Amino acid sequence: MRPLSRFEFAVQTLYWLGTAVFNVVQVQSTDQAGLRAAALSVINLIPLYLGNHLHTAAVWLGIPLEAMRRLHNSAALMVCVQSAIHVIIQLTHHPFSMTDTTSRYGLFALISIAALAILPLVRRWLYEIFLKLHLGIAIFALFAIWRHLRYAIAPPAAYIIACAITLLTTMTYSTCRLVYRNIVFGRPFPKARVKHRENATQIEVSLPRPWKIQAGEYVQIWLPGIGIWSWLESHPSMVTWWDEDSRGHVRVISVLLVARRGLTAKVRLQTRPDVWYNALIDGPYGCPKSLAHYGTVILIASGIGIAATVPLAKQLVTRRRAGTACTKQIKLFWQLEHGQREWVFDWMTDLLELDKHDHILNITLYDTSQRTLGQQSDTDGSHNRMVTHFCEMNIEDSLEEAISRLEGRTIVAVSCDAELRDRAQREVRKAIMDEIEFHDLEFQPW
Repeated sequence: MRPLSRFEFAVQTLYWLGTAVFNVVQVQSTDQAGLRAAALSVINLIPLYLGNHLHTAAVWLGIPLEAMRRLHNSAALMVCVQSAIHVIIQLTHHPFSMTDTTSRYGLFALISIAALAILPLVRRWLYEIFLKLHLGIAIFALFAIWRHLRYAIAPPAAYIIACAITLLTTMTYSTCRLVYRNIVFGRPFPKARVKHRENATQIEVSLPRPWKIQAGEYVQIWLPGIGIWSWLESHPSMVTWWDEDSRGHVRVISVLLVARRGLTAKVRLQTRPDVWYNALIDGPYGCPKSLAHYGTVILIASGIGIAATVPLAKQLVTRRRAGTACTKQIKLFWQLEHGQREWVFDWMTDLLELDKHDHILNITLYDTSQRTLGQQSDTDGSHNRMVTHFCEMNIEDSLEEAISRLEGRTIVAVSCDAELRDRAQREVRKAIMDEIEFHDLEFQPW
């Protein structure tokens, strides 16, 4: 996760200081302090129930998923802090008894909140299970808090009702959106077929209803036909490739998945190439930044980060041909390992063919898997505009050369590992030029 920007740091500071002020304003006793902490804890629960998936709330608020995740984490931490204050004060002044309904459900609520705080530790390894457990525990926590407050004064109970209404509203919206995207009278359900690559899988999905896709958007995909429980498992995936008709409508999209655990592993192990499977799809999600008004666009990727940069290059090349982008040059740098080149090689070749008249796209690959062969570089693609170096990427030299040949406003957009990202950002800062902007893409490799 990237560091906080100055604006985000200011917002977080105001949030925490403002809440601390409400903890003490017009509080006359320790008991009142405990009740105030309880009320603030429940109030901060409301934004946590904005959706069963954070990307739904991010779309509603018009903010990137990472910003939504930061807001969610901050509110969750605030709930934990305020709950701890409330519990400590209550235990200091009032005895605890399991026979007392209020105390018993208070304990259940506390255990649920603690479980929700610990659960993100396994998110990366058990993503699909994490989502279901997180939602289930969150609903139980709401019930436990409701029972804990059933004899309390009206406002805290009203906050619990607000949480429940918020969750039901967003879940209803998500369900209606899913139905709208997948059911069209007279047309078949979405179908998906896979193409296996080295440690990755391309999934091509046919859409029953035409979409309009922006580079940087992502979707949720279910493949209910590949396993008993697969209908419960979905996975967010960047839209890496698509084909448009003359009106800009998209009927087929492609995503790229790296096989890890859960659904991605099942897709890898339990599907056959070029067989069409039943699918469900939801989206597109995301708040992508438009790059069409930049004269120079520099894209940096490592590993699966290429899934976020290829669609940007595709959209810019397409818009340049249509005269709706002022892009004069696109430079794509990709650090890859063994077998990763074939993930998107066909798409890169198509991009260069699409750009055969304007020649604004240049692709540089850094392949460490063949550096022992003694060969230093190789060229491919139209007019040798795709070059492969068999070595580690020296991002400092690459950016220094690219920055020396800028045309117009410039943006450096990255989807890469943290170490490469930090090196790229340091090099951009060294340029000391107002017209160069550094941008973290919404999708970043794990």
